[in-house]
Amino acid sequence: MKTHSRIGHDTVRKAQAHIGDDSFLSLGVDITGHHHERWDGKGYPSGLKEDEIPFAARIVAIADVYDALVSPRVYKAAWSHEETMKYMLDGVGTQFDPLLSEVLGEQSEAFRKIKDIWEE
Repeated sequence: MKTHSRIGHDTVRKAQAHIGDDSFLSLGVDITGHHHERWDGKGYPSGLKEDEIPFAARIVAIADVYDALVSPRVYKAAWSHEETMKYMLDGVGTQFDPLLSEVLGEQSEAFRKIKDIWEE
């Protein structure tokens, strides 16, 4: 599981080498390589913390975790929106960027609506 961020990073980096460093793929490199970093530095693959984590990766980390929790997996049932929000807001300052977590809380109903539409 932990290797997918490094593999994604390397794959997008190779594509970027063909297109150029100033392409939109620079965001892809940041996101694929660092969306599993944690605000407290206990994430992977690089153990980045706080503002060392690229901003786009911090945004995608929130979306990725929300999606993973509210979606059923072969190894777990889907969590409710309420359970997911509690878990995520409990992770403020450890797993997630405090400012982006504040935005998540403010946009909770928008997340719920998108999830509900996606489940239809």
